[in-house]
Amino acid sequence: PSFGDLVTISHSSSSITPASPPTAPVAAPPPIAPVSPPSPVQHSTVPPLLTYHRHPRPASGPTDSRPAPDPANTADLSPLSQPIALRKEAEYRAMAVATWELVWIKHLLNELKFGEISKMKLVCDNQATLHIASNPVLGGFDASNYVTERQWATASDGIQIPISIIYRKDLVKLDGSDPLLLYGYGSYEICIDPTFKASRLSLLDRGFIYAIAHIRGGGEMGRQWYENGKLLKKKNTFTDFIACAEYLIDKKYCSKEKLCINGRSAGGLLIGAVVNMRPDLFKAAVAGVPFVDVVTTMLDPTIPLTTSEWEEWGDPRKEEFYSYIKSYSPVDNVKAQNYPDILVTAGLNDPRVMYSEPAKFVAKLRDMKTDDNLLLLKCEMGAGHFSKSGRFEKLQEDAFTYTFILNALTDQQ
Repeated sequence: PSFGDLVTISHSSSSITPASPPTAPVAAPPPIAPVSPPSPVQHSTVPPLLTYHRHPRPASGPTDSRPAPDPANTADLSPLSQPIALRKEAEYRAMAVATWELVWIKHLLNELKFGEISKMKLVCDNQATLHIASNPVLGGFDASNYVTERQWATASDGIQIPISIIYRKDLVKLDGSDPLLLYGYGSYEICIDPTFKASRLSLLDRGFIYAIAHIRGGGEMGRQWYENGKLLKKKNTFTDFIACAEYLIDKKYCSKEKLCINGRSAGGLLIGAVVNMRPDLFKAAVAGVPFVDVVTTMLDPTIPLTTSEWEEWGDPRKEEFYSYIKSYSPVDNVKAQNYPDILVTAGLNDPRVMYSEPAKFVAKLRDMKTDDNLLLLKCEMGAGHFSKSGRFEKLQEDAFTYTFILNALTDQQ
């Protein structure tokens, strides 16, 4: 079809049929009627979800076990004509992502005054299936060389915190001498699942242990796990992470001299908070685009994301939230003490965490810290919140982070 033609695209057919352009003069559009409030019928057109029932698989296939979810935050994934069977871990994750996105849509519609939406339903039609082959991993990768573990650390209030661990079994001694990189996030009910990432092989094949702390504030263990790591319980996120670090040291996965930590965005807030609380526990810390000036940002409702973030952190215009947020906000809790080597990154065009926040944090650290350890601020002049675009650019960022960590462990300043 040429430019200006009307075309009809069928999702069930590969054909694209040009339609004849109109020959009669186009009449002027009628006056626009006033917008009326949405009705309950309109609400029903929004695909929602609330109850997730994992249907049993046919007897011919193995069954993966999953803890029973909270019915208040799950989704009915029944298709219109047949039960669904989630055969792979990837399928479970895909439905979890859909669940998270639709819960976000529910909150958005409530904020837009569509009325209270109490029930959501996601319909999954798996009449046809598509097999997607896995990509080969180059460089002689052999999955049998690596070991994955799930350990549990005890938090300060007795709660068991899951930790996902991976390492190369022929390079790790597990006597406390191995280097370890511990990652954490713990906000917005986001699940940090242990997934494959090729660039991590660069560390694992150097004898590193890689671990993820599934701390409260995330969604790994259900809705209450999230609720116990937000607002006036946000400090649980930080103390959980510290408990995981202490567990890994106690169980000889690493030592304080070999423990490095990493987090981005709200995970960067986590990193900033824990290095203020326990700087002696870590050898190096990487805070990517960190949300570290929490009080200042949450007090400014002219910043686009501030008012919607009050649900996560609290409104500091109220005294109770102001005092609590200030007690952990990284910028407000920098002390005259020794800190580990620290890398802080920023994006000049970041609309979520303005570059001024990490810059302010680094400036205050430089002014107050009492050591000569490396403190580096790296601002990407052409990037936003999610780093520079492009696969190779992302690999370069990972390489820079890993170089910083390796440099800290070898004390080559």
